[in-house]
Amino acid sequence: MSRAAATTSKEREKDSPAIRTWAKEHRGKGWKDSNCDRDEYPPMYLINESMDEWKKGGISSKGQLVRFIDNKENQNAGRELFKGICSKPPLVDLADRTFKDEVVLAPQHLTSTNVVHPHKTQTLAAITVDKWPEFTITAWDQAANPPVDDGLWDNSCWPQARAPNDPGFALLEVDPWNQATHKTQKHDWDYTKDYVPGVNGV
Repeated sequence: MSRAAATTSKEREKDSPAIRTWAKEHRGKGWKDSNCDRDEYPPMYLINESMDEWKKGGISSKGQLVRFIDNKENQNAGRELFKGICSKPPLVDLADRTFKDEVVLAPQHLTSTNVVHPHKTQTLAAITVDKWPEFTITAWDQAANPPVDDGLWDNSCWPQARAPNDPGFALLEVDPWNQATHKTQKHDWDYTKDYVPGVNGV
């Protein structure tokens, strides 16, 4: 995780190279379910443009990877696991006086009237802390006997009826699963082109 990536205010300003590549590889119409998201690993929240995971995304299996999954699973995981977790401890540990002094000295300020409480003002400021926050996932709800290929065949966002026997649809072409020896043959269908029953897809 990079220090620059760890910020509670980070929002997606542009898609990562991995996401852009996945979109190109799946640009044909009729394949994708609108209730699905492109989930990234490592998470967008924990990387930035200077990191190899970003630069090699969509080019190498060493870069950021993507899996097309249910949008609720993707969004809930991001909110519950990462949103705000990286920067809270160093801020909580600051004494009130120290925190106020840091805000006063901050080079960038944004002060506005609070919409909910019009008689109060809120000040947003970027400050520097001398700690590098870390977190660990200590418990993971994984099955005692994990599903085949980490659940790839059970993914509801793989269009199984249109592209049978190719759960790798959900992944990038450079994903290790798609590059494995049992997956060396080319796709039967071209996902860069529209789904046409019996012609491009079942």
